[in-house]
Amino acid sequence: MEVFVSPERYGIKYPLVACCGGGDPYGVTPNVSCGRGEYKLCHNPRKHGSWDGMHLSEAVYKAIAMGLLRGSYTQPPFATTAYSCTHLSELGFSIEYKSI
Repeated sequence: MEVFVSPERYGIKYPLVACCGGGDPYGVTPNVSCGRGEYKLCHNPRKHGSWDGMHLSEAVYKAIAMGLLRGSYTQPPFATTAYSCTHLSELGFSIEYKSI
């Protein structure tokens, strides 16, 4: 829910709009699905919260994973208890997570 309450914290501009699908306001049309028919594809999937109206985008899954690894969803964060997470900085995620 944090991603949809404060999408800008995660670099998401369109939290409720599907990246791939129909052209209705939320990017989902009942008779058009991603990969079938004349569907539309967004220019930047990283800015969307949903891939096709049913599945979350990679940006949202990344925010969830970082919340699990760095905090807010786990106390203490995995990164502080297990030094095996040395690749976290390579993901380019420098947002400090705080519970809402």
